[in-house]
Amino acid sequence: MKIFCDFDGTVAVNDVGDRFFREFCLDVWTDAIEEWKHDRITTQECYNRECAATRTDPDSINRLVDKEPIDPTFPEFVCRFKALGIDVLVMSDGIDYYIRRILHNHGLDDLKVYANHLVFDGDRRIHLEFTWDDPSCTRCASCKGANMRRELANGERSVFVGDGLSDRCGADAADILFAKDDLVPYCESKGLKYHPFANFDDVANALFAMQLPELSQ
Repeated sequence: MKIFCDFDGTVAVNDVGDRFFREFCLDVWTDAIEEWKHDRITTQECYNRECAATRTDPDSINRLVDKEPIDPTFPEFVCRFKALGIDVLVMSDGIDYYIRRILHNHGLDDLKVYANHLVFDGDRRIHLEFTWDDPSCTRCASCKGANMRRELANGERSVFVGDGLSDRCGADAADILFAKDDLVPYCESKGLKYHPFANFDDVANALFAMQLPELSQ
């Protein structure tokens, strides 16, 4: 069994990617977001438009994200499942730089992260490299469903924990699904069985209550 966790709004309390572009994008970027929400453009197209209008540098990003909290129950969640030999991975369609910075700030450097790679181009310009792009997905830049399949051995059970529209492919691919906020209406519209949660204590308690063989060590 492997546990796959969304970052923005799930591991991180806030949507850090949203705050990133609100802080550093010089143009009206919400138009791109609205088009993305209605599936009129892909995530890659949305990011390319946002990044073209963004000016920032590592120090500025650090000052912004170093104030960002994570779910206070997440570190113990990671330790609890790591002790059972179960990997916890971060699956994000966000930006690796701020994710790794925030995880580092909370002593979680060793977690494997799937996300889009931030490149600094000089003169405070940036672009993203879509390292985990999957040609079979027309929606995502870093497809959580495809990345989950990369990680799973034959017959290995997957748990996915998420909260938003970028989690749809992860939700579709999960054997056991935890959802909150904007992911819930999607699950209900698709008839996906999900477990509601507020924090990672809820996730842990629900998993142990299932009496899964992987947790009976």
